[in-house]
Amino acid sequence: MYNEIFWYLLISVGFNLLLFIPAFIFKTDKLTDISYSLSFIFIMTFALFRVGDFGFSNLVISFMVLIWAFRLGSYLFVRINKMKSDKRFDGIRENFVKFGFFWLIQGISVWVVMVPALLFIFSSRSLQTIWFPLIGFTVWFFGIVVESIADYQKTNFITNSKKEGKERHWVNIGLWKHSRHPNYLGEITLWFGVYIFAITKLDLASAIFATVGPIYIFIILRYFSGVPQLEKKSEERYGDRKDYLEYKKKTGLILFRFK
Repeated sequence: MYNEIFWYLLISVGFNLLLFIPAFIFKTDKLTDISYSLSFIFIMTFALFRVGDFGFSNLVISFMVLIWAFRLGSYLFVRINKMKSDKRFDGIRENFVKFGFFWLIQGISVWVVMVPALLFIFSSRSLQTIWFPLIGFTVWFFGIVVESIADYQKTNFITNSKKEGKERHWVNIGLWKHSRHPNYLGEITLWFGVYIFAITKLDLASAIFATVGPIYIFIILRYFSGVPQLEKKSEERYGDRKDYLEYKKKTGLILFRFK
């Protein structure tokens, strides 16, 4: 099983490097922004058909990954079509090495996050209990609902603010009243849900190995590519405002803090 799983690391990296070629040639952010979701869709679908077991539990965990990927991909596709370009890639998309390194890391990241689901799909063990899948699915459902609502509220807030000429303001409505990054809360939560769902078919060693998925997504979002960058950006824009400092003081960083 482990040999099969590690082959998917090469598949994930290869798929992303393949997408890198047109993205670099045409210097487009449209493909770059949705490639993350496309990677999950490709690998999950490929793995399911590769193993050839379309049992109920395999279909459910595949559904969990694919629904999330389709939702996020659709959201990012609409967003990049409005933005036209993503400022995160300014100075990078023109550099072959830097831009290629981004795609390489993305390929590795996709595989790491998918480890619990892949281990589940390729495990020959039967479900040990129904409770872990039920709990995992519930946690996943809570996470994807939170992430979806947060993205919807942020998009509406930004759109309405631009129409009303109030561009210099942070999102502070709905879920954003209680967390500065509720979309990341949803993202982290749903992957922990996938992990909880997966461990019911895994032995102890595989269950421990599978923790790399949810732990990795938490560390990346909390300490590297997510929260720190956005917090720095917000501090530069609104750090001189007392109402923003008050908002930071009363609002959770990721977890909800209810007043």
